[in-house]
Amino acid sequence: MRAAAAPYPDHAELKLSTAFKDADALRENKTFPLELTVQVYNINHGRNPEMLIKSENLHGYSFFIEKIREYERAISEKEKAMTNAIKFCINHDILKEFLETHSSEVFNMLLTEWNTEDAIAVRAEEAWEEGHEEGREEREKEIAQNALVKGYSIESVHEITGLDLETVERLKAEM
Repeated sequence: MRAAAAPYPDHAELKLSTAFKDADALRENKTFPLELTVQVYNINHGRNPEMLIKSENLHGYSFFIEKIREYERAISEKEKAMTNAIKFCINHDILKEFLETHSSEVFNMLLTEWNTEDAIAVRAEEAWEEGHEEGREEREKEIAQNALVKGYSIESVHEITGLDLETVERLKAEM
């Protein structure tokens, strides 16, 4: 079970530059070619009520998420909590039209939670696959060069290695 996160403030200002490794050095040198600043408002239940009053959709979304959390605390089964919250909101005319039309997408989106560890694992796997592919291509080029040195025709090397003809011709020209 995950530790409870500190409550998010009612308002925060986020800057793209904070995502850069050497952001402080760049800021000191004033070398940011572009800075993106976004205003983030917490619309969780009980936060920024003046904003939620102005937007029926935001208010409904805030209520819906709180209802999911309420059901999760009561039954501690995420899928059932989400299903109950969707039904409750439809029955109480909260985001009714949207949920009637898109409840399966909403359910799937909420079920797919962002997980940093999973994202890192996926990126590592992608990097391994990219490296493996690059290694395979380099090996094919080595085989092609060896075959060309032994006098194989460009067409034969193309068929043996699977490299495109342009690459094999370039390799031959580089010899």
